[in-house]
Amino acid sequence: PLLTFLASENRDVHRHGIMCLRELCESKDNRSDLFEQCGDAPGLLNSVFRLMNNVDPRVRRQAGATLVALLGESHNKIVMLDNGSLPRLVALLRSRDSQLRRLAVDCLVHITKLQDIHPQPLDHCHMVRSDEVLIAIVEVLGAETDAELLLGLLKSITSLVGLVRHDAKRLKQRLCDFGLVDRLLDQAKRLVLAEQQTASSLDLVAQVVKMLALHANRSKAVLEIIHATGHERTVVLLCKSQERKVRR
Repeated sequence: PLLTFLASENRDVHRHGIMCLRELCESKDNRSDLFEQCGDAPGLLNSVFRLMNNVDPRVRRQAGATLVALLGESHNKIVMLDNGSLPRLVALLRSRDSQLRRLAVDCLVHITKLQDIHPQPLDHCHMVRSDEVLIAIVEVLGAETDAELLLGLLKSITSLVGLVRHDAKRLKQRLCDFGLVDRLLDQAKRLVLAEQQTASSLDLVAQVVKMLALHANRSKAVLEIIHATGHERTVVLLCKSQERKVRR
């Protein structure tokens, strides 16, 4: 019945329908077998993703919260990946709507964290580490200014790097090839020179620098990028930061 409500032409009906579905998904006992209970995982996901583009921002928030809640269950991540959720999330990540981008990042933080699934689903690990996903994350990282959204993107990158440990070095190289280091340095410079510093922006600076250190450690190529792009001054500015974590 909820799927019928979500497909309704009546705005109030599908708004209350997605609210009900979100509340069901927030319970671990419910979401663990929700796809089996409904018997139509593709239909359920299609309905929720369709509401992610609803004109009503309240509906979009409820739809995004539903997807995040579903991703709280490890098995659901596999079901969602198998039913084409990843390309849809990448498309939302590129949206001009900041709310949609934020919802997409919240979902990516969960769907890229597959370390807790045993045995490790290697096919799905390779899926979330595809060039399409990495390029989208790097591009948005370079253009975004929202601190919470940027922190989410950095969490996703950290998960992806640690997902297949024997391949971490190659993944870091791919991220560098896609311009990650340049974008991190640009963000660091922007944040350090900002007139106003908040707790979230200072935390973001620390995380950006931590990510830079992760990629620059024992990497002559990354150090050459910093030199070639004239970002030594950015590094010097970071060394003068009031925050000990940043200086270190």
